[in-house]
Amino acid sequence: MKNLLLALFFLSFAGQSTGQTWMPIADMPTPRHGIEAITLDDFIYVPGGSTSNGQLKVVEVYSPQTNSWKTASPLNIERCDYALAAVNGKVYIIGGYNNTSNRLNSVEEYDPATNVWTLKAPMPTTRSEMSCAVVNGKIYVIGGGPGDLAVVEVYDPVTDSWSNFISCSLGRQQSGGAKAIGNKIYFYGGKNNSGNFYSYTEMFDFATLMWTQKANMPAERFAGASAVIAGDIHFVGGATGDYTPNYNNYYIYNPVANTWSTGVPMLYKRSRNAAASLGKELFVFGGWSENNTVMASSEKLTVQTGSGIYTPNINSLNLYPNPGHGQITIEGNFAGKINIVVINTLGQKVTAKNLTAQQGKVVADFSDLADGLYHIQLTDDHAKHKFSATYMKH
Repeated sequence: MKNLLLALFFLSFAGQSTGQTWMPIADMPTPRHGIEAITLDDFIYVPGGSTSNGQLKVVEVYSPQTNSWKTASPLNIERCDYALAAVNGKVYIIGGYNNTSNRLNSVEEYDPATNVWTLKAPMPTTRSEMSCAVVNGKIYVIGGGPGDLAVVEVYDPVTDSWSNFISCSLGRQQSGGAKAIGNKIYFYGGKNNSGNFYSYTEMFDFATLMWTQKANMPAERFAGASAVIAGDIHFVGGATGDYTPNYNNYYIYNPVANTWSTGVPMLYKRSRNAAASLGKELFVFGGWSENNTVMASSEKLTVQTGSGIYTPNINSLNLYPNPGHGQITIEGNFAGKINIVVINTLGQKVTAKNLTAQQGKVVADFSDLADGLYHIQLTDDHAKHKFSATYMKH
């Protein structure tokens, strides 16, 4: 019975319904490929990228509320094929490639409050075509080239410093992405220099400090893009061969069931594209087209969930220890007074707590909960940010 409830709980968050439709949205002002996108404070940032004339410094910002674009301050260094993350209200662009320096190790931090990009401590390994994920306020940069790197390095924005980490199992470049869900990182797809393409998926667990192979993607793909919605990874686009053919595929990974499923295809085939999420909407931007041209077109999909509970903001929420049995620390891009609601596997509200966050952290006592799986929803003082995560009490 417990296993059945567990399955139903996660299906209620991750289940896809029929009738979903991709919709065109405002084109990027600048067509480009080799890009990433990140959501911060209800805006989606798409920096850099490449055109037939080389790499770019341009930074364009999409507003889902108004379906419009604006321009932010340009990068200090033009680049494509970089890693991109948001931590504590700032955007970080890491490494990449340009025609002047080839592969890069430079790092830039963007502060929306000042509209300024600032150079930070360089990455130890010069590389491009890598992925990254954020856990507990630190950025884990994984894989990339030259060669087929398995190197993982960690950037701490608080100390502006780098450290080495445990290498992934399969070195590769231009993966489908790396995404953090809870205290785990998932790394999937990609290619190597020998022309092999991968559907391989692996997961790093901070509880065991080990990489473990997970279910393969439905097909081999590199140079696609992905985002997280309601605890699932949503992968779009990608290619095999020399970016031809490229695809309009849409795959969904459920980390609890360890299964990939296939969703409704995008409107356009594309690779070297970007993806981001806000609430229950999945956004896709630009890329390289099936006609071997640079794309400006963008599209979105509203992801339907059985319970209507979803992650309303891409800002990361980390819980540790998880699993836990008493006090836990909750960490994320929130401040001031917060409200925490705990929901059980039947979708019932179990308890609520009003607490005050200090420097993006709050300690909550869940010792009164019965052992089992719960969904944690958090809203900050003025409902400017909302978060959700799963928690296992034992």
